[in-house]
Amino acid sequence: MKRYIIALFLGLATSPVVAQQTASLPFLQANPDLRSSAMGDAVLAHGRGMSLYTEPYSLLSSNTKLEANYALSLRPVEDYGSSAFQTLALGYQIAQGHAIMAGFRSMSGPRVPFASQTGELGYIRPQDYSLDLGYAVALSPRLQGSVRLSYLNSYVGTEADAVAGSIALSWRDKFSSWGYSLTGSLNNFGTKLQYKPSVDKVQLPTDVRLAAGVDFALAEEHDLSLGVGLSRVFMSETNTLGLGVGYRWRNALHLRAGFVHEEYNNYLTCGVGYDFSKLSLDLSYRHSKNKDMSWIGAGLGFRL
Repeated sequence: MKRYIIALFLGLATSPVVAQQTASLPFLQANPDLRSSAMGDAVLAHGRGMSLYTEPYSLLSSNTKLEANYALSLRPVEDYGSSAFQTLALGYQIAQGHAIMAGFRSMSGPRVPFASQTGELGYIRPQDYSLDLGYAVALSPRLQGSVRLSYLNSYVGTEADAVAGSIALSWRDKFSSWGYSLTGSLNNFGTKLQYKPSVDKVQLPTDVRLAAGVDFALAEEHDLSLGVGLSRVFMSETNTLGLGVGYRWRNALHLRAGFVHEEYNNYLTCGVGYDFSKLSLDLSYRHSKNKDMSWIGAGLGFRL
């Protein structure tokens, strides 16, 4: 029976509709940060969010010692239930310009039908998760770097695991009253997955991502952000382009919108958030014409 499950998994992994056209571990291509997700996956020039999974500028450049963020996103799938994507991320500034980070990501897929050797029908619910550790350093007042090491586990009726790494650089500066940011990262490079008893190994969806953003004042207490992001998954040779705009009032209320173009799918994105003195609340929605690919998410953040 396991042989049939593995065959089913490999079929899903190469499907242009499932897993956002990547392959195994689809959550590695999903954005856990609801703020940038609502802006078409563009990294914010005034970013304040999951430093471990976006970039650590806001943690390294402020008096913040500790940040904690939780996000939950759901994707209903007709007839088979829903997918759930959860993320918990922590960051701690151990010294000026140095921070350590830790996180947990998990994604459970909708039920998948399979048939045994005797023709008996059944269902499994694929589940993947990662345990992540990161370190960030301010290389200069404008340049920050970060590394992340991840343990990955995938279950599709049988299990496989892997170890992956990611590295990123971010440059932030001001030109007159305009702030701007440039970010580049190489993500998810590491060992392959092997679902035993199969002898075949599944490659990780390694990708490179580039993002740019600008932030400027429209008027007193009114700010606007524009962002663009581009990513390429090497294994599937697919590209993703994201565009976003965000409005901020009194450094507290945030309205966001964006557009994401993928090889086989497009998304319209939107979101709203509010920052209190130490807490932040965020809502995000990604809409696709394919109703089984739309996501809705909610998040809570804390800074001390």
